[in-house]
Formats: sequence, C-alpha cells, structure tokens
Amino acid sequence: MNRHRICTLFVVLAGSLLPQAASAGPAADAIVDGVLMPAWLERRGVRQELTPGMVLQNRDRVISGPAARVRIRLGDGSTVGMAADSQLDLNALGVRAEQVFTAALDVQQGAVRFSTGAFARYHRQRAVNLRVGTLTAGIRGTDVWGRADAQGDRICLLEGSIAVLHPLAEAQQM
Repeated sequence: MNRHRICTLFVVLAGSLLPQAASAGPAADAIVDGVLMPAWLERRGVRQELTPGMVLQNRDRVISGPAARVRIRLGDGSTVGMAADSQLDLNALGVRAEQVFTAALDVQQGAVRFSTGAFARYHRQRAVNLRVGTLTAGIRGTDVWGRADAQGDRICLLEGSIAVLHPLAEAQQM
C-alpha cells in the first residue's frame, strides 16, 4: 500500500512540474550545477562570484581557486567537473539547425572531467571539442579527463571513443 502511495505522489509531483518546465523557455546551454568555493565567473572582463544555478554564456570563463570544485551541466545533459586551480573558457555554445549541441571547452590550466550520463547519451547529438593545453579531443559521446600544467598536457579516455589532435602530430583515434 505504501508503494502505491509513493508512486501516486511521484506522478502528481511530476505532473505539476510539467507546466513549469514548458513555460521556462529554451534550456540554457550551460548552467552551474554545483560549487565548492572559491570560484568565479569572468564575463566581458568583469569577475563575479560563481553560484549554483547561474546560467553561463558563450565566451564566459570559469575559474576555480584553491581547494575549489565546480560542476557545470551542459545543454545536452553532459557535465564538466573542474578541479581546484583550474580555468575553463566556454566557446561555441549553442545548437545547430540539425539539433546538434555544440561547445568548445578550452582548459588553460588545471584539470577537468567531461562526462555524459546514462540518459544524456541519447538526449541529443553533440559536437564538443575539449582542448586541454595543446591537446584537443573531439567528443561525440564519451567520458574524458584532462589536465594542463607545467609538466605537460594530458587527456585520458575513460569511456567511449575520441579523436585526439596535437598541433605537431596527426590525429589519433582512441
């Protein structure tokens, strides 16, 4: 009997949220999902404190300070996790006419992880490029970790497949 009540409650709650979701307008291309401070957003040369729920725009820069963590949810349902002392530039955010989500994520320093959730893989097609220092990974549905620091630039494929490019070498399919 409790199971029936829980299912009914879930259906009622889900039904009440549908009109809100429909009236919310188009989904954001990137939104701050979580922050462990200190972290900042730089937009058009102005720096402000980063907060959960903040909508990110094309050409924004996200900076995480010492011991900070930032999680960003992209418009295709994938997530970008930033480690401490990292800098991420968001470029080419949008949706092409063929309903393909696009993004160019540039990591100037620090470490990030790009992940697609179980449902995000089937949500929408994507054309995302993750550049970590001098290395670029073309992501079409996968899980990738990358770091750029004084020791070098690294990209690690955790799941799926990517094409990795370096300016001085040929592309490698992983």
